[in-house]
Amino acid sequence: MLPGLPGLSRLQSVTPGTGSTSSVPAPVLTPRLVPVPTRAVTPVPTDARSVRFEAWGEPGATIEITVSDSRHTRYVLPARRGPIAFDLALPTPGTPSDFFVVQVRAPANLGGASRGEVACRVLVGGVVVRSQQGHGSAVCQLSPYYDVRRR
Repeated sequence: MLPGLPGLSRLQSVTPGTGSTSSVPAPVLTPRLVPVPTRAVTPVPTDARSVRFEAWGEPGATIEITVSDSRHTRYVLPARRGPIAFDLALPTPGTPSDFFVVQVRAPANLGGASRGEVACRVLVGGVVVRSQQGHGSAVCQLSPYYDVRRR
């Protein structure tokens, strides 16, 4: 943006004294539509009985994990170092309202200034269904009905 002239970019120039603008033609981009795959590259096994959640933080960092489900049950795992993995049974039969949510947090340092990097992922039958990473927190969720049974 040119100072004092809102809406004018670097591709526009102002003729002194007249206030008129002349534009340099911008290159025309023609987007090419790419078809979105409707199935996962590796099929998710629809007969899976459990789901695996994995969480980790920066090397040597402590992470906190909270697990919630559709039955309003909340589990808080004790803060610990290193990667953490755990399996949860899938509800049978599953309904569209079933879900699991795993939140991974890196607590603030002593000064409270910075929080480390964390990540989580969800695997069903060895196939990664979801993954998330973030600075300070990451959330991975799974709907057994839509993400597993309906594939």
